[in-house]
Amino acid sequence: MAKGRISLGRFVEVLSRNVARVFDLPPTKGELRPGADADLVLFDPKKRWVVRDEQMLSHARWSPFEGMTVQGAVVATVVRGVFAYRDGELLAKPGDGQFVPGAAPGTA
Repeated sequence: MAKGRISLGRFVEVLSRNVARVFDLPPTKGELRPGADADLVLFDPKKRWVVRDEQMLSHARWSPFEGMTVQGAVVATVVRGVFAYRDGELLAKPGDGQFVPGAAPGTA
């Protein structure tokens, strides 16, 4: 993390535990513990890189941050204990995902 900005614990809380709580997701989401889904994001807080549209893995295939140099990068994601993305390569196949119903914020 950039020193003085946010602690690692707060970073994890804001981007996982709180999201699961806000969207009223099942207890298998947002935490690392026995019985949870083992969904992980491996993040390198020191990695610097330039945002490029051709690297975007979303359906939009573009970013408003095109050309910006940023610090911090996802290096891998693990979904239910299996690598879905690693070192710039999408490993998940269509149909690998699983819909998890939740509630819209403020309705739970």
